[in-house]
Amino acid sequence: MIKSKNNLFYPLMVFFGKQAFRIFGGLVSIVDTHQPFMSSYKNYPFHLLEENWTIILEEYLSALNIIQPKDIQSYFEEQKKIVLDNEWQTIPLRLYNHNFNENCALFPKTIEILNQIGGVSSVLFSALLAGKEIRPHKGPYKGVVRCHLGLIIPSDRKNCKIVVNNKIRHWNEGKVLLLDDTFEHYAVNHTKEDRVVLFLDIDRKLPFPLNIVNKFFFNILAKTAYTKDVLKAYI
Repeated sequence: MIKSKNNLFYPLMVFFGKQAFRIFGGLVSIVDTHQPFMSSYKNYPFHLLEENWTIILEEYLSALNIIQPKDIQSYFEEQKKIVLDNEWQTIPLRLYNHNFNENCALFPKTIEILNQIGGVSSVLFSALLAGKEIRPHKGPYKGVVRCHLGLIIPSDRKNCKIVVNNKIRHWNEGKVLLLDDTFEHYAVNHTKEDRVVLFLDIDRKLPFPLNIVNKFFFNILAKTAYTKDVLKAYI
């Protein structure tokens, strides 16, 4: 395993990795849901998020007395391309199944709910600040489904939205929004209030042998220099 971005082979690994993800994504598009937005996905119990959203919000507000969200680009370097300054702030709890233990300790009830849902590989609290936006971009990996749970949503909803493949959706407090982030997407908050969601990546439930391939790729992602650098940068 190549452990450093400074290694001569790192750019080569990135290139071939992207090609492999592209082929994998094409196959997933054939056998699984391939839509910008979804009303549900397989039998994941997303209703648990909606039924307990006030509990999650209460833990978030309580945690703000102890920990402050960080600018996402301070530990996700590639996000500098899509956000400026402190536009997008987060409190991460999990990345590719690596827990941020100190943060998780502040959200015991949230973690319990997530464990009941299962398949949650990455999770963070995501705050898009008032008057800010996230530029158009695409996620690289189709092995997961993106889930947003609305926690704090500006009253001026029409000016706070997410656009995926030219389709517009608005967040609602206490409601889940499912999307495929491999489509080009962007978010805007042209209001005077911050927008906060619980942001999750959920493992896709794929047929054999794509389920095995998905686990293989996922394990590689979890062990890359990129993931390790993110974990170190946040700490």
